[in-house]
Amino acid sequence: MLSSKSFKQLLTPAGLIILAGVLLRVLFLTRFPPGLNQDEVSSGYEAWALLRYGVDRNGFSFPVLFQSWGSGQNTLYSYISIPFIALLGLNAFAIRLPMALCGCASLFIVWHGLRGAEANDSEARDEGFGLCILAAIAFNPWAITASRWGLESNLLPFMLLLGLYFAKRGKLYVCAVVFGLSLYSYGTALLAVPLFLLGYCLYTRSFPWKQGLVFAAIAFPLVLCHIRNMLGLETMRLLCFTLPQLTQLRQSSVMSIDVKSNALAILRLLANQSDGLPWNSIPYFGLFWSIPGLLLVCNGVAQSIRRKENILTLILLGAGLLTALFVDGNINRLNINRLNMLMIPIILLQGYGIARLPKLRSVVLTLLPAACLMLIYVYVNVSAPAIEPYFQRDYANQQYIYDLFENKLPPKEFSESVEYLNPNGEFRFVRSFTANGKEYKYAY
Repeated sequence: MLSSKSFKQLLTPAGLIILAGVLLRVLFLTRFPPGLNQDEVSSGYEAWALLRYGVDRNGFSFPVLFQSWGSGQNTLYSYISIPFIALLGLNAFAIRLPMALCGCASLFIVWHGLRGAEANDSEARDEGFGLCILAAIAFNPWAITASRWGLESNLLPFMLLLGLYFAKRGKLYVCAVVFGLSLYSYGTALLAVPLFLLGYCLYTRSFPWKQGLVFAAIAFPLVLCHIRNMLGLETMRLLCFTLPQLTQLRQSSVMSIDVKSNALAILRLLANQSDGLPWNSIPYFGLFWSIPGLLLVCNGVAQSIRRKENILTLILLGAGLLTALFVDGNINRLNINRLNMLMIPIILLQGYGIARLPKLRSVVLTLLPAACLMLIYVYVNVSAPAIEPYFQRDYANQQYIYDLFENKLPPKEFSESVEYLNPNGEFRFVRSFTANGKEYKYAY
């Protein structure tokens, strides 16, 4: 039960915003969005297979990078999901709960750790100022929707927020661990995180080499795995971990050196706040409250530069933008998930942009409840029905993963019997496999 002190804290403006933000992330978690995306099913099955058998579906023990569809899938979210699946079983709720909890934890990190942390005046440390930044992340459309499904790559923004928190607090050893682990959450972190750390060293005019060694030690297995794949080397073991050989380098299909085209694609996506995929943004509200929200972000950036505040947040934004310049801007490839390293600094700077407009603060905080009700209505009645057809096995081009997931089939039997239509493809299509005495066949 809540103590009287805790109950009073809950009834404060900050407590009510946090409570609302938590409810937006956890209520009806398996109904909105409905169904399960094939990437969710894949990472969930991998976690279950490692828990029960100590190998993934391709027979590798504790890989640093899943071979998955062939060209790789990130591992950190699956490892985090293992205790949840152990307690709750292999189901949609267990798969989505870790991401939802990360989204909830973000609210506490922002309120207790980041509000006014880099500000230079007392105004920026008052409660009203902090409430704006807290509200910006609590009610951000992208942050809400990203917390409600278990796409493993969307763990990266939370890891960046956590690393930023420890960097601002000077907890550099913990910061090194968090940023080292963040590399295992999504491939773009391999460029964005080192760029941020370089910016941090230049800004602080220091090189904490001991903490750098901690970061390097954690990053080494994954970096070695990528180097070996670039050289075309076979799978190897490193202590208890596996460095698998992939069928193709995922970076070759995601990254591009056409910087000009990529920059235009970034501007177009941020201006539209949509990539055309119904699960990545909410109609009318976009990623961060459409054009008005974008203008507030611009104000936050301008005010931060003018006042020389939020420097680490600006460095994180700069590292993300530099990384985004090398993300393929082809309209068929660029999606919001590949630019998710930008979301945390954008949201924080939006909150700062609101806070630096004193006459606007009370207006925004007053209108937020009504705006959130409209957001919920559109998400439930427009977005969710649009998402549902895509989050079903009938839509997925990798239907076999649903059979592995739903029937809890042994991964070793799959890996030993599977036949692929295109064994060396970036995304391999399973022709057939046998497990538990039953043959599964697929037509394309």
